[in-house]
Amino acid sequence: MRVPGHVSSQFVSALLLVAPLAESPVNIEVMTFLESKPYVAMTMDAMRWFGAEVVASPGMSRFHVPLRPYRAARVEVEGDWSSAAYMIAAGTLGGESITAGLSPASSQADKAIIDIIREMGAEVSVQGDAVRSSWSKLRKIDRDLSDCPDLFPVVSALCAASQDESRLRGLARLRLKESDRLEAMAEGLCRMGAEVEISGDEVSIRGGHLVGVEVNPRKDHRIAMALAVASLAAEGETTIADAECVSKSYPGFWRDMEEIGMKVMRR
Repeated sequence: MRVPGHVSSQFVSALLLVAPLAESPVNIEVMTFLESKPYVAMTMDAMRWFGAEVVASPGMSRFHVPLRPYRAARVEVEGDWSSAAYMIAAGTLGGESITAGLSPASSQADKAIIDIIREMGAEVSVQGDAVRSSWSKLRKIDRDLSDCPDLFPVVSALCAASQDESRLRGLARLRLKESDRLEAMAEGLCRMGAEVEISGDEVSIRGGHLVGVEVNPRKDHRIAMALAVASLAAEGETTIADAECVSKSYPGFWRDMEEIGMKVMRR
């Protein structure tokens, strides 16, 4: 079968997951460039834990799944780097945070947050399964996020807290998420005082003096969390509408933000 790869890697992952249950071996050809390859790699890792086999070409343009039924297995689910990225980023703007339960050997794409914030000049260290981050003066970044698009909201918040102009690339698919994340972050960060310009699949962000205002995350969990991180660098009070939309992926987000020192008032 042939599937597109430029819209979402989830189509490929879904087909791989059901392939071992088919009546005959399954061959999948990706017709276009496959976005977010690390997420497909994670899918294949999980399948192997349960006894399935996937043979992928070097560029992940073709996959072969022989008939090999799943078997029961005992696995330990590792911590979520996508959610942890917000706490790690918060430490660089709000003082200090220690985020535990993470695997440094993880194949999760959003583990890239460590390299990104180090490139921005942040103080961050990995000790076992914990990441410690502390307040840092951030510098600009020029980064392609096509393999880790879920990091765009929080990375753009960090860019807005720097004093330089950053450029983030590989973002076209973010218009098709829970919200148009390019427009949602641009709107929120501009209201807070940053300068944001969108050009195709690229966003340039010039940071500066951020101020607390009322922002609308468009009911998107990642936008709400990213704007909360940005508020740590803002002067004054920030109000985030529909703040409980974070429950989609991180129900304890506001509690954890309080744990690292943010004053949270629920209305």
